[in-house]
Amino acid sequence: MPTTPLYIESLGQRTKEIIIEELRYYFQVISQFGTPQSTVKMPIIREAYGVDLRNYPAVFVKILSSRTTSLGINKGFVQDVFSDDQEIYQQYLPGTEHKKKPKTYRPRVIAERYGYLADVTFQMQVWADTTPVRNRMVDEITAAFQRFQKESLLIKGIIVERIDEGEESDFPLNDTTHIFVANITLAVNAELYFDYPVTSITGINEIAKYAPNPNPDQPNYIWQGDSSYMVD
Repeated sequence: MPTTPLYIESLGQRTKEIIIEELRYYFQVISQFGTPQSTVKMPIIREAYGVDLRNYPAVFVKILSSRTTSLGINKGFVQDVFSDDQEIYQQYLPGTEHKKKPKTYRPRVIAERYGYLADVTFQMQVWADTTPVRNRMVDEITAAFQRFQKESLLIKGIIVERIDEGEESDFPLNDTTHIFVANITLAVNAELYFDYPVTSITGINEIAKYAPNPNPDQPNYIWQGDSSYMVD
């Protein structure tokens, strides 16, 4: 996990990882496609082509476009994340128990949360060695995102807006082998959050509210309390 909000993860790339994970889960757990009872082997699902080009069926997921919108002001900042780890009978803030003046335990800022919305459009290209397998793959993928994985994606902050079947074609790899291809367009709206830990969670390097930042080259993490919280 990065420790500075200057580095913001790509929502398109992160959403693509989730889409691939969900599709793999569908074929491994829910679908009968590629099971021991099926004559078709488990499909390969990934981002890029590989040396095993003739291993079919396969699904390649690529980003067509990704448009990101901030959820809040200040470059995506949503809120501070406070600690919630107080144990039974715990009286003092961890790390200050043995000081002359130990600090009374109180929730403290442990991370800054950033949030973003993105409209992401993917192209999923299905490769198969026969047209029946290709057509079945298209049906399975459509069912996965319209029904079976829809709730799982929603829990992760991704709403499926539409899924469209596109062009079908076949390409000769040589004189005896053909590959049958179908394109699927998947458009989603993703709402994802990223937590960036602050410099200190014990108060050692925290800065009192309104106090100048003694480290101008570091982010100005401010303790949401009064100046009495300053460490001795």
